[in-house]
Amino acid sequence: MADANAITVGHTVKLNIVVFNNEPVLTFNMIDQAHGRPERTARNRFHENRSRFVEGEDYHRVGYGDAAALEAYGVNVPPRGLTLITETGYLLLTKSFNDDLAWQVQRQLVKHYFEGKPQSPALEPISAKQLQQVRDQMSNVTRYLKHSHQSLAQNLYLRMKDEFGYDKIENMPAKDLHHVLTWLAHYETIAHQVYDVTATIEKGFVDAVKQRQQPSEVYRDVLASLQAPLRLAIAA
Repeated sequence: MADANAITVGHTVKLNIVVFNNEPVLTFNMIDQAHGRPERTARNRFHENRSRFVEGEDYHRVGYGDAAALEAYGVNVPPRGLTLITETGYLLLTKSFNDDLAWQVQRQLVKHYFEGKPQSPALEPISAKQLQQVRDQMSNVTRYLKHSHQSLAQNLYLRMKDEFGYDKIENMPAKDLHHVLTWLAHYETIAHQVYDVTATIEKGFVDAVKQRQQPSEVYRDVLASLQAPLRLAIAA
C-alpha cells in the first residue's frame, strides 16, 4: 500500500494512509513529519495532556500482537506497543499549531487523509534557476544594509516561509514564484529608502566635521539634510 495509498502534505512530505479498526490513523512520527516539527513533539504534547484524550475515540493503543496488521502500511509496532491517533485526537493534538504551514497541513489531512477525498496532482516544484531568482532578489534587499544583513536575510526567509506556508523555500511550487518575488520587492523598496536616509546622515556628519562645526551645529545641519529623503520615503 505505498504510493497509491499516499497523500502529499505541505509540499513534499508523503504519508501512507494507515487504517486501524476501519478508520485512518496517524502515528506521532507521522504528525511530526507532516508539520515539520522536531521528533517527539506530538508525543510530548500527547503525554502532557493525556487525561484529556479518550481512548477508543481520540487514540488507540496497539499491542505487539497486532503488529502484523500494521506491517502492510509500513508501520512497526515495538514490543511496548504503539499509540495511534484518530482524527479527533489529531485535531486536539495540533490545535495549538498556528503557523501558516500548520493550517495548510491540517486542512490537507482532514480533507484527504481522514475523509479520503482525492488529492489534486502535485504542483510543479521550483527549479534551481527560479530558486536563484529568489536568492538574487533577497540579495537586492540586503546588500545596501551593511549592518547585520545576514540576520536580516535569515529573518526574511523565516517570514517568507510563514507568509506562504513553506516548510523549506526549496519546496516552493513554481506557480508561487511571481508572488514571492513581488513580496520581496516591497522590502527592497523600503531597504533602499533606509539606505538613502542612512547615507544622508553619514554624509551630513562628515561634511559638518570638515567644516569644523560645533556639535550643536552638526545636529542641526544633519537633521536639516534629512528633510528631502524623508519626504520621499513618506510619499512612497
